[in-house]
Order: sequence, then C-alpha cells, then structure tokens
Amino acid sequence: MIIIHLSYFLIAIIVFCILVIVVFAILLIRKMRKQLYTDPISGLPSYQAFTKHISNRQQKAASIFLIDLNNFRRFNKMGYNTGDFVLRLFSERLKSNLGAIAQCYRYRLGDEFLIITTLLKADMVEANIQKLNHKPIGENSEAIAVDEQLSFAYGKAQFSGQLVEAIEAIKAAHAMLRARKGI
Repeated sequence: MIIIHLSYFLIAIIVFCILVIVVFAILLIRKMRKQLYTDPISGLPSYQAFTKHISNRQQKAASIFLIDLNNFRRFNKMGYNTGDFVLRLFSERLKSNLGAIAQCYRYRLGDEFLIITTLLKADMVEANIQKLNHKPIGENSEAIAVDEQLSFAYGKAQFSGQLVEAIEAIKAAHAMLRARKGI
C-alpha cells in the first residue's frame, strides 16, 4: 500500500516538473519572439515585425514613409547613450503622434524609421510627420542642449500590399528621401 502511494506521489512530482518545464519553455519562446520583433533601443516594432506584418496583411494598398534623422552622427559622437536617448525620444514622438493612424517601425539598426498607413490616412500622417520635423529636443540630456532641434528628411511611396512591392516602395521612398537631402 505504501509503495502504491509512493508511486502516485512520484508520478505527481514528475507531472508537476513537466508542467513547470512546459510553462518555462512557453515564456522563453514569448520572450524570444518579443526580442525578435521589438527594437531594443527604440521600443518600436523591428524591421522583422514590419516584414511579418506586411506578409500577413490582406493585399490592401498602403502608403509607406521612410524617415531618416538628419546629422544623427553628432548625437552618437556625444556618446552612444546620447544617441540611444535621441532614438527613444523620437520613437516616443512617432508613437504619440501617429500611433492611432499608422504603424511605426524602426528600420534596420540605424536612424531610419518606417511608417505604414492606409491610402486614406496618408495625407494626415504626412501632416503629422511634418509637424514633428525641426522640433526642439526639449528634454534634458547631459550632452544635448534643450533647444537643439531634431530634424529629418523623409520619402514616401505607395504599394499594393505585398511584401515584394513594399520593399520596392521602401527603395522609392529612399530615393525621394535622398533627393530631399540633396545626396
């Protein structure tokens, strides 16, 4: 009788351990997925999240904007913490000004950002983007003057909704951006 009770007890311990391992594995997978799809500096969805979003969406026409911060290197020369501060600040501004009408992403690992919106909201998004340009940083940072402005150039393009076309639209937006910068 004692052996039977011991067997049930051992089985219960084994089942409990298996459940703990499964829960831990699920949490680890969620954390890894979040790390893959979230840029660690800006907190915005990453380029991988962008490609997944485009691949999963219905083929709806959309507008894409590519923003490149002007002379960002000057912030990194002050220290990478300063550059990271500026990226976070700009990302927060994008989210608060565009989050309800567009999806914002950090593009690759530089100082570029992607914004996707419907064709109907593209003009509103562009107006909001323009309002963000040349705004003073306005927050204290050890290395940056409060009145220093954060400016950028941007390009825009349209695509029908497929990933291949979105990548071509990014190239077209990049060409427009470079033309605006005079590069």
